[in-house]
Amino acid sequence: MPTDLPLSEATADEIIVRTTYQIIRLDYRDNPEQYNFPATRLFDLALTWRIDGLHLIADCLMSCATHVADGHTIASWKSLHLAIDTQRMLALSRLGHSRKR
Repeated sequence: MPTDLPLSEATADEIIVRTTYQIIRLDYRDNPEQYNFPATRLFDLALTWRIDGLHLIADCLMSCATHVADGHTIASWKSLHLAIDTQRMLALSRLGHSRKR
């Protein structure tokens, strides 16, 4: 997306959210019929990634699934998480601190 910062400027949390979003997009492209009930599919994906030992991605998928189960969209979940990170970055810049790399 054009509004995303380059990965070299992104925080670890932002990278995980953006990676998880891409995983969801790829899964939807390969399995659109699984998304009749998107929250259920996202919970299943989270379980699969957790079983595979990728707990950070599984936690992120679980967060997305919960957000979607509450009636929101996957895109709004991504925007919310990236907005929180952007707010932190803006607050630090106002204080004269730069982003940690």
